[in-house]
Amino acid sequence: MGNVVGNKGLYWVAAALLLPLVALFDLGEPADGSISGFGAGDGAARAFHVALRDEYLSLAATEGTGMSDWTDSQYFSLKALQADRGATPQPELLADWWLPEDAQPILNDARNRLLELLTKGGRMSAPREIARAQAAFDCWMERQEENWNIGAIITCQDRFEAAMRAVRRITSGADSPLPPRAMLGLGEREAQRYPVR
Repeated sequence: MGNVVGNKGLYWVAAALLLPLVALFDLGEPADGSISGFGAGDGAARAFHVALRDEYLSLAATEGTGMSDWTDSQYFSLKALQADRGATPQPELLADWWLPEDAQPILNDARNRLLELLTKGGRMSAPREIARAQAAFDCWMERQEENWNIGAIITCQDRFEAAMRAVRRITSGADSPLPPRAMLGLGEREAQRYPVR
């Protein structure tokens, strides 16, 4: 069959995986107590959840069609469904996976770095990149648990580190908001003529 799963094919594969699960699971509200769904001013939050959904759908398709690992494929499809509903699935916990002991410290460090960027504005300022980092981390965990295909483990790890570098690059300037007009020494007339964007 080869790799014939394109964008449309990816969604059909994910839909085929999700449909039986939708009837079985009530995903409920996000664990952090926030409301699912989005309001009119939630563009960045929506962008993060859409990107996270797409990343998990891609991971689910790879697990299912590429690796014939239908259990993990369905699991990542559920995370895609959560993100699509506006809930925020969390990066995987090390304790939930059978990981080799020597891999645990580096994965723990990676998860802590990811959580730091997720909580310090990465979702808002770099939604696609942080979503890619989260899904790549989960990919890395899943492949590390299997622990047989070193190339696949390295691919997920490299994808994670590249996405983390992109998030750090974007967020390094995002922490300094533009100063208010008054701090720029603009009067009302100049402020209208030269608006700060």
